[in-house]
Amino acid sequence: MIKLFTRLSYLSLMAFTSFAQQAIKPNNPQLTFKGTKYISSSDELTSFSRFSPELMKMNTMQLGFNPKKAATTSGIRLLFKSDSSKLTFHFTASTKEENRGSDFAVFANDQFLKEFAFKKMKSDNMAFSVEAPKDGFNTYEVTLPSWSNAKFQGLEIDKTAEIQPYTYDRPIYVAFGDSISHGVGQRSATHLTWPFKLSRHLKADLSNVAVGGGKVSLPVAKQLAELDKIDFMTCLIGYNDWCGNGKTVEQYTKDYKAFLSQVRSAHPKTKIFCISMLYTRTKISKKSKLPIDGFRQAVYDIVAERQAAGDKNISLIKGESLTSEANLREDQKSDPVHLGIKGADDLANKLQKIIAPQL
Repeated sequence: MIKLFTRLSYLSLMAFTSFAQQAIKPNNPQLTFKGTKYISSSDELTSFSRFSPELMKMNTMQLGFNPKKAATTSGIRLLFKSDSSKLTFHFTASTKEENRGSDFAVFANDQFLKEFAFKKMKSDNMAFSVEAPKDGFNTYEVTLPSWSNAKFQGLEIDKTAEIQPYTYDRPIYVAFGDSISHGVGQRSATHLTWPFKLSRHLKADLSNVAVGGGKVSLPVAKQLAELDKIDFMTCLIGYNDWCGNGKTVEQYTKDYKAFLSQVRSAHPKTKIFCISMLYTRTKISKKSKLPIDGFRQAVYDIVAERQAAGDKNISLIKGESLTSEANLREDQKSDPVHLGIKGADDLANKLQKIIAPQL
């Protein structure tokens, strides 16, 4: 009798919970998505791509990066406003795609509220809940993972609650680069990457087009040329060109110049901050046997050349002067180049001090 009562009570509770909640579909028009314009929505699923369908059809050689790694949601966010006392979010990520786990963060009223981490094998159906930090309407911003292709399945709110649009009109910030900017070393968490942290310091709207393993990419430059506006961008690229690909300084210089020319032709007033390669234990290219110094000097020279030609909106930041051994990963001591969580935070703080006065 006791077991039967317990079972009936449980079923009643489930029925009440279901009755007390309402489902918000992933394509609800009150929801806003930031960090990309390539979005596909239906009643069942909203999916995202940081790159255009045309780019994602290209191969690694054409792109300068692996499209499988590019099909991840670094920098993408979900925004809305609600007066619900509790909210439950539903996401999914395939284990067959690039997937290094999925870490989400919820910000309420522009303040960090809570984070949720899911291992790769637990990513088919990811659900997490938060309590409203205060009565009445709260604004919410949910950051998606940096190293999985998270898809949104909708959310649940109180039966009597509602959602309303919440968005912001902030300067558009584009982060171009490789795995250091994509987020290797900061779990699979957008909110721990240095571009996201920098965007919050500068109150900017981030679009992260960095891809692990990436090299200087003209197709990305052409995609950026299609954007209506870029207020400022950071360009931290070169490790894979130098160390992994084995380019010469001349090849790297040619590619870097072409990238900047393509972006600049469409965005003459965009503030471009070219960051030379950060501190790394690697000193000699594995393929070409060339030292790193020449590639850093190439960035100095490219920026100086553009400035001498009259480009007043381009600046050099010496990345090696901002980082050291202390910035490298805490969780993987053998990694010679990627920032740890503290290192990424430190870099974002230092960049903010340099970039903010120039905006």
